[in-house]
Amino acid sequence: MFDRPRNWKWMMPAVFTAPCLFWWNDWATSGGAWEELAVIPLALTIVLFVAAAMNFVLYIYDRWADLYATVQTARNSTPEVRMFEAAKGMHPDAVQALLIHRRAIWRIKYVPLKDIADWILDEAPTVHAGFVDFVLDHSGNGSVMSKRLLSDKSKQFDPEGLITDYQQYDDLISLLQQKLMCTQAFGNQPPQWLAPWNADLVRRRFGLDGDQYVVEEQSEAMAALRRAQAVQKTAARQDVIEKALEGLEQTQEMRARARTI
Repeated sequence: MFDRPRNWKWMMPAVFTAPCLFWWNDWATSGGAWEELAVIPLALTIVLFVAAAMNFVLYIYDRWADLYATVQTARNSTPEVRMFEAAKGMHPDAVQALLIHRRAIWRIKYVPLKDIADWILDEAPTVHAGFVDFVLDHSGNGSVMSKRLLSDKSKQFDPEGLITDYQQYDDLISLLQQKLMCTQAFGNQPPQWLAPWNADLVRRRFGLDGDQYVVEEQSEAMAALRRAQAVQKTAARQDVIEKALEGLEQTQEMRARARTI
């Protein structure tokens, strides 16, 4: 009760400051011997005012320190921190196996139909490396890329064509929120980065910045994936153009037959 700043420590001196001030004013204006003794209530007024001001400042500082400590504790209480706190009671070999697994960011996924190797997140197997790269490329320093930039029911980032871009986006944002890297989307606003995270720092954390975190095979696989996707898109465009030309030729033939008749 007495070791920390409290409300009563500044409120009580503040309450007695006003009576002492009136006491000093009464003696100072009465004249005679009381006027000479008015210095006593004046000194008490000054002492009580200084005590009230100092205790009030200490009380406000103590409250802000508690709020700041609470916020920092909540920010540092991530799922990873809680998981490793629970690992204190595990066997050392199990903890070592867990640490080896946690070092893996990406996982290789072979697509036999297209004979390519793709990379997916180890903690979110539905999210592909090309999609994360696309989202970070279109994210700003303050906010994550908006979901509106994606097409509904599009599956262009999944070589197997099973997972939609919308699902990959939701799974990626959920993973970033679990790691306290970004906020939730609110209204028509996209998710916001949480300090100190930004697109460049997340790219470095996920090993997409081209430095020592990137495995050589990974970069080649990602390049092969992009080439395969480019070839697929080019072939799809050529098919569309050929079908359009065939339709145009059929339309012209039908018109020529109609004119002959």
